[in-house]
Amino acid sequence: FNPADNIQDLQYFGEFGGVNPSISDSSTYTFLSAKTMFDTFEGNADGCYLYSRHSSPSNLYLGEALAAMEGTETANVAASGMGAITPVLLQLCEAGD
Repeated sequence: FNPADNIQDLQYFGEFGGVNPSISDSSTYTFLSAKTMFDTFEGNADGCYLYSRHSSPSNLYLGEALAAMEGTETANVAASGMGAITPVLLQLCEAGD
């Protein structure tokens, strides 16, 4: 198993055709219609982002690259160590712990 072989299949280009995907440094995103915003809140709009702590284009690229390198279906990235550890602890704990 060679992770480099898997990551070579990802084809992402920058916003203006650059070799590398563009880095998104925006923390909030706009919507051209209220319906699109509602659909995004419901998780029914692909390619739309609400707030960078939830997801961003850069996080999407990184997660898909990590999943390819690790040979998994998906990978999640977090903005901090606490952001990564908290969901794991919440998943393991039960009421009353």
